[in-house]
Amino acid sequence: MKIAALDLGSNSSLLLIVEIENSKIIEVYHDEQMVTRLGQGVHESRSLHPEALKRAEECFSHYKKIIDAHDVDIVQAVSTSAARDVSNKDEFINLGKKYSIPIQIISGPLEAELTYSGSIASSKSSASVIDVGGGSTEIIGINEGSIKGYSLDIGSVRLAEIHDAFDDINEDTLTKIDEYILSEINKHKNKLPVIDSAVAVAGTPTTLSCILQDIEFDVKKVEFYFISLDELRDSRIKLAKMSLADRKKIKGIHPDRADVLPCGVSILLNICEYFNLKGFSVSCRGVRYGLALALESGDF
Repeated sequence: MKIAALDLGSNSSLLLIVEIENSKIIEVYHDEQMVTRLGQGVHESRSLHPEALKRAEECFSHYKKIIDAHDVDIVQAVSTSAARDVSNKDEFINLGKKYSIPIQIISGPLEAELTYSGSIASSKSSASVIDVGGGSTEIIGINEGSIKGYSLDIGSVRLAEIHDAFDDINEDTLTKIDEYILSEINKHKNKLPVIDSAVAVAGTPTTLSCILQDIEFDVKKVEFYFISLDELRDSRIKLAKMSLADRKKIKGIHPDRADVLPCGVSILLNICEYFNLKGFSVSCRGVRYGLALALESGDF
C-alpha cells in the first residue's frame, strides 16, 4: 500500500510517501519538509494568521503535485498544536480540502502515540522520545508495558514569541526561558513518563546534529547521531549570542528555522537536565511515520 502521510506542525509541514506491507515500510519514495510557521501569533491571538494560511496554501499546492505524481492509495494529514489552539481551524481544514488533502486535528495524547510508533517502537527500543515542535513538546515513553506520553505547551515558536527571543538573546532572557520551561514541566510532572534514555525527533535536534557535524542535512549522518549534554549547553550559548543574520549563515541551519532554534535547543537542554540525561540520540522520523503505519494497519 502506498501512503502519503502529512504532519502539519506549528513550524514545519512534512510530507512522507511510503510503501508499506504487513506493518513494515518497504520503500520511502518521498520525504520533504517546508517551514510554514503555522504557529505564528497563535499563543496570543488563538487564531491562524493570514500569512500562515497563505504559506500553508503554497505548501498544499506544492505537495499535491508530488502526491498526484506518485499515485498513492491513501492521503491523510494530521495537524497538532497550532491547529488545536485556534478559533479558525475550519478555514485551515477547508484549505486542505481544496487540494484534496484531508486534515484531522489530533489530540496531544494521539500525537504522542504516533510520534513514538513512528520514531522507535518498531526498533523495540526502550528509550523515551522527545518531540520538540513549534507550539508544543511531547515526551513519550513506555511505562508498565504501555505508551505514556504528554504534550507540554512549550515549543520553539511559542517560546520565541512570548520572550521576543529571535535575535541576540541575552542571559536574562535565557533565564526567563528556562524558568518558563521548567515551570511547565513541573506543572505536569506527574503526567510525564520516567525517562532513562531518549531519542529526540523533529527539526531542532536534526538541525543541531548538522551544526555539530558541520554538514548540510544528510539522513544517513543525522539518524542515530548522539548529542551530549555538554554539546547542548555549549550550542545553546553560542546560538543565543549570535545575531540572526549570522545564525542563518551556519551550515545545516534552514534560514527559516534560525530565529527559533535557540528556544528549541533550550527545551531539549532543560528536559535533559531535569531528567538527568547525558544527552540523546537523534531520529529523523516522527508523527508522519507513525501516521503512515497506523493508516496501513487500519488503526487510524
